[in-house]
Order: sequence, then C-alpha cells, then structure tokens
Amino acid sequence: MRKFSLSSDHEPLFEKENFEDPLVLKNLTRILKIKRGFGFRMPPKNSPVILVVSGGLDSTMLWYLLLKKYHLQVYPLHILISSFSAQKRSVIFFSNFFKKKFPDYYHPPQFIKPHFHFALSNPLSKNKRQNTIIDRPSLIAKNIYTYKKTGYRGIIMHDSTRLAYFLLAAYEHAQGLANQKLSVKTIFIGIVPDDAQTTRESSLTVLRSLNVFFCSMLSDWQWQISAPLEKNSGFFFPKKDLIRIAKKDHFPIEKTFSCNNQLLWSCGICKGCLGRQMAFGQARIKDKSYYLISPFLRKHLKKIYEVVADFFRTNSNQSHGSDQKEILIKFKETNSDFYQFIVSLPKTIKIDFENKSGYVLNSETGLLTKINQTGYFILILLQNKGPITIYQLLKELTKQYQGVEKTRLSHDLYLFLKKMFKEGFVFINKGS
Repeated sequence: MRKFSLSSDHEPLFEKENFEDPLVLKNLTRILKIKRGFGFRMPPKNSPVILVVSGGLDSTMLWYLLLKKYHLQVYPLHILISSFSAQKRSVIFFSNFFKKKFPDYYHPPQFIKPHFHFALSNPLSKNKRQNTIIDRPSLIAKNIYTYKKTGYRGIIMHDSTRLAYFLLAAYEHAQGLANQKLSVKTIFIGIVPDDAQTTRESSLTVLRSLNVFFCSMLSDWQWQISAPLEKNSGFFFPKKDLIRIAKKDHFPIEKTFSCNNQLLWSCGICKGCLGRQMAFGQARIKDKSYYLISPFLRKHLKKIYEVVADFFRTNSNQSHGSDQKEILIKFKETNSDFYQFIVSLPKTIKIDFENKSGYVLNSETGLLTKINQTGYFILILLQNKGPITIYQLLKELTKQYQGVEKTRLSHDLYLFLKKMFKEGFVFINKGS
C-alpha cells in the first residue's frame, strides 16, 4: 500500500548563518593545496592582476587596497550595464582619482558589454525582462535567507551564471594582456564576507569551486580567483572595515554606487542600499551618500504603508468575511454538501517539485510554502483539470491511493484544502 499523508510546512525554509558550505570548502581548498601547495596566496608586489570592478563600495575599496596596501599592478574590468549607468560614472571617477594618487600602479579600466543570455532569462518569452525564477518555487526555497542581525527574511538570487561569465570575461582580458607580455594569473572579485549571508554566489565556497574549475579546464593550477574572504591568509575585509579604512584615509567612499536599481542616484530602499546603510551603522560612521529615499523618510513611509495596508485589509475582511465564514462552517460538515464544493487554483499560483520536496508559491502575495508529494499531486490535478468538485477530487485520490480508507482520504483532504484555502493557494466555491 502506498504511503499517504497530506501536510504543508510554514516553517522557515532556510535558517543558516550564511551560504558557506564548510565541508565542500575544506575539500576544494585541499585539492588546490595538493595541486599547487596553497589555497590562496597574495601575489608579490608589482604583479599584474585583474579586478572585476562594479563601481560599488566593495569593489572600489578593493581596488584601493590592491593599489595602496598590496602595491599590485591592477587592471580593472567593468561589465557595462548601460553606457550611461551610475556604476560606470563611479568607475570613471575613481579611475581618475587613482591615476593621480597611484601613478606607478594605475591602469585604465576596460569596459565591456555582456554578450551572454544568463541562465535565468527566458529566451522564449516575449517579455525580455521575464525571469524563470518566478516559475520555479524550488529555486526560491533554496535561496531564502534570514539575516540574523535584523531578523529580516528575503530572497536574493542573482543570475546563476553571472559570476562565471564575469570570470570568463576576465580570462579573455588576461589573454589580451598576454599579448603585451604580461602574465596575469590572479583575478579578484569585489565580494566581502557580509555578502555570503544573503547570496550563495558570494561565498568562498563558490569562488573556490570556480577556481578549481578554471585550473582544471586550463590545465594550469597557478590561476587564482579570490576576494577579501581569505581569513586564513589575512585577506579578509568585512564591509564595515572597508568603511573605517575609507574614513581613516579620507577616501571619498560616498562617490561609490551600491544601488541595485538602474537609476542615476541611489534609491535608498533596495538590498544594496540597505546593506550599505547597515554597514555604516555598524562602523559607527556617518553615511554621506545621497539617497532618493533617506533612511528617515523610509521609516515614515513604512509607517504610512502599514496604516494604509491595515485599512484595506480590515475592509476586505469585512466585505468577504461573511462568505468565507459561511464556506468554512459548511466545509467542516461531513455531509454530502462537503463533496459538492468546487475547488480551483488562482492564476497566481506556481507549483514545483524537486528532490522529494514540493513548493507552492502565490506570486501575488509572495507567500511560499512547502508541500509533500501528495499535496503536489492534488495541486497539479487542479491545475490540469481546472475547477472540479471535491467529490471528483476524492475520486482521483482513491485511484491514486488504492487501499487507503475513503474516510481517511476525505478527512486528510479536508485538512489540506482548508489550509490551502486560508493561505490563498486554492479557491473554494459553494457549488450548486
């Protein structure tokens, strides 16, 4: 007899300190040590290196440190988002700044346009901005994070091939420099330890894996791909430490651009802006950056939003509360009326099942919950057959789970549908 159960899980789907994988990291570092004798080693002074620079706080400060502290010949590479972007404006500003301050180590940045469709883009969609992650709740579940310092929960997932593409572009740049008799074997990325708390691609584990991949592919184990995440080597700089260095050295850090939105000025409300503001708070240094929405204004706008949202929520509950209450009361009854209810899926529902776990997402409300294989089967059935009565649904379950008592199927189905109904994952109508 096939095992039958119905459940949904509203517990946090991801509760880790960060996205690092200590076991994988340890073994990847071990591979590098076996092949070349070290995991990471800062290149000797005056060595040529490539830095992928975005114009943000992290990569710009890394540019500064590689010049000032480590005395390296830095060849910056900037991936253009737009010819008129604020990121490009930041890179140009600091290029001129470093040219005057570090003439012995400065080299002008190389600007390139990406010529690759990232894996999360949907090439078949007429909407070029559509992202397939919206249709894949399991991808969302894998990238949910809880920021321990604030209790904030969210999802951050960059294009999954983005970092690999940046490194390939840096490798191409290195081949161009080889034509000038320059041997570049080290590529730096502007990632800091804070980033691994919210993004998997920003972990040392991922950088190590890319390092092993590059060395294996090129059959050259002297290639290094790294960022200021190397605690064992002393090359370790959290964002707050970079801010303190900038303050101490009178570095114009306010000219860097950390905003995730493609605006001419920082918005003040995106993940990049909020993370920047938080780091300044941790460093106990005043943030001189200009934001379209200041922290003070954001605080008051949030209060206004909560009041307005509460008003509409209350009125919505009053207008629909009686119908919903009537449905739930009748839904509890185990007479024939129960089986005549019609169940359907809202158009906003996305369903996914992967590695013995199912996920259902309401793209309108943003609610994501975990379901088992039986729950997945029911929701897919509703999706494929359209609105059907509970009687028809129970009939399909009886075929699927032969040997299970009908009363148990009915009871478990009621509990599952009730929960899905309350969370807005299914519609239930009274029927005829």
